[in-house]
Amino acid sequence: MKTLLESDSLKYVNPFVHDELYTRIQQKGIQYVVNQVHSHELRLIADSSDPRIAMHHKALDSVANILGNMHRAVLTGGFGVEATILSRYPETVPQFQREHYDVNLGIAHSQFPEIVQRASLVQYYPFARLAMWHLIDKTGQKVGKKDIYYPLTWEDVTTIGASKRSRRVFGLRRKDRHIRLIHIPNNTGEIYPHESLTDYVELYLHQYIGGQLKSNQDVQISCPLYFSGETFTTRSGQKLKVVNPRYLLALKEKKAKSRIEIFP
Repeated sequence: MKTLLESDSLKYVNPFVHDELYTRIQQKGIQYVVNQVHSHELRLIADSSDPRIAMHHKALDSVANILGNMHRAVLTGGFGVEATILSRYPETVPQFQREHYDVNLGIAHSQFPEIVQRASLVQYYPFARLAMWHLIDKTGQKVGKKDIYYPLTWEDVTTIGASKRSRRVFGLRRKDRHIRLIHIPNNTGEIYPHESLTDYVELYLHQYIGGQLKSNQDVQISCPLYFSGETFTTRSGQKLKVVNPRYLLALKEKKAKSRIEIFP
């Protein structure tokens, strides 16, 4: 059985050379996966025995297991907000208060090869989501979405890790955007529809420009305190760094301002 290595023993060498599963993934090439559409409504969790809470903790344990003691890697997004609250006010807020549908991690570009190495040890592999289309039924309702995934090569991974511009696939989409580590639990290399929080991890890569950390999300902003958030302790006792909430607030404010300027 594969075990995770400590951060200081990891070297940036191709972890896929003798990985038969990864070879099958590459042979499959681009994969089309039909996934469910999640509601934008806020779904609250009121009961401490709600099974969704256990699912949330399982997902965070899984992510912490991948990260180990990696530096400059943090839990972000909605999960990051709640993990911050749970860490700061454990007596007032003892459990997750809302349902989450995915796990987001923020890392520095230079950490990308390392996290790919770690993730591959537990059968999570890097893909770029090239596109997504909603599936509409005869009544006009969204009944699903089709995600198009491109498997990243080790050359792609190291190029992205060096903050170099990656090539476009078919001249359309770049490979360094919308990156996901997708769990491949089978030996066929096929991506299953995403039905669990542990099926994939969404990555947000940021880079240092002129000594300052710059966000590489939809809106580029400076985020010098990005990696200085709380530390969340998972149920298994692992430590998981969380994004500084000031960054998420600044991101929301800038996105809102952009929408106001575009749609006066």
